[in-house]
Amino acid sequence: MLTCQADSMQTSPGFVCFSPLVPTVPKSQVHTVYHVPYVQTGFRVAGQPWTYYIGSLFQKNNQCMNSWTHIIGFFAMIYTMLKFAQTLDFVGDSYTWPMLSLFITSMLMYIGSAAAHCLQSKSTLAYFCCFMMDYAGIAIYGCGTVVAHYFYCMDDDVSYFLKDVFLPVGSVLTLNVFICFAHAEITYPRPYPPANKLFKVVALAAAHIWITQSISNRLYNYYVSLKREYTRSIDSHLCHILCVLAATFFLFS
Repeated sequence: MLTCQADSMQTSPGFVCFSPLVPTVPKSQVHTVYHVPYVQTGFRVAGQPWTYYIGSLFQKNNQCMNSWTHIIGFFAMIYTMLKFAQTLDFVGDSYTWPMLSLFITSMLMYIGSAAAHCLQSKSTLAYFCCFMMDYAGIAIYGCGTVVAHYFYCMDDDVSYFLKDVFLPVGSVLTLNVFICFAHAEITYPRPYPPANKLFKVVALAAAHIWITQSISNRLYNYYVSLKREYTRSIDSHLCHILCVLAATFFLFS
């Protein structure tokens, strides 16, 4: 990485210049809002230029992995979308639009979360603003999943009862995810009390149960009531449910 002082920026306009990477500090030297359970060091110093925090993507710190996992997810979604675009018409075929909305909302969530983890150490104000953006991205992604599940996964026996309310209720529940996450972050700051996790878990669980009830019905009909024949989608649905449960466990444990 290239680092340079302010005076050299005038002489080398063709280069992108980052502030020198200040060494990370232990937990005792940062505001409690940045404290993470079981993490004792690797915290970035507050009050540095924005370019320092962007450059810290290439520094060993306690948010580096969080940022890069979301950046990788962002580019993975771009790659997947472009791969699908080779065989699907995302512009002219309206049947593909729910899939396109899912790709776009996923990318917004990933890049928003990456930016939040990358830039949140600037100040306590930046911390709360960044994670409000992060939670908004989660809610936007939730709206994309509501649309995709409605158009692609809704079985007749489920849609008969829910087709008129699935989209509006799902949208309200995803908005509630943002509200509950934001409320918990502001009202119950670090070190997080149990109420913080309770708000987040209940909001996510309510949205997830509502959104995935169609595929849960498919799994029930195949594994329990034996009313459904095997299709390749069964494996995908089961993997989806298990991955969400695993992610929820590691996120809130």
